[in-house]
Amino acid sequence: MADKAYSLILAILHKEDYEETAAELTRSGIFMTRLSSRGGFMRRENVTIMIGVEKDRHDEVMEILKRTAGRREKISYGMPSGAMDMYKVGAAGTHTQAEGGGVTVFSLSLDDFTKL
Repeated sequence: MADKAYSLILAILHKEDYEETAAELTRSGIFMTRLSSRGGFMRRENVTIMIGVEKDRHDEVMEILKRTAGRREKISYGMPSGAMDMYKVGAAGTHTQAEGGGVTVFSLSLDDFTKL
């Protein structure tokens, strides 16, 4: 295998994005190893996936990661402060838009990649 160029991709994504990301990578014939990890904003549980891939498939992996785990708008719904009393008289809830998701990717060049 030494005659090809390879990349090692380490992608840190939100735990909620893992299932869809793993399914999409597997459908594309791209295999990975999952590592549990923690850290970042609000100490949410993350998943780190390690992917060894031929360099000519690097962009394909990046597109899958962007589509399944990339940043996106999320809307949260809730009741305003003191809503219990207002709820009784039919007050509407509020919504907040925030950015969610996101994946951090480290790409490293490999001299060799061997599956035993």
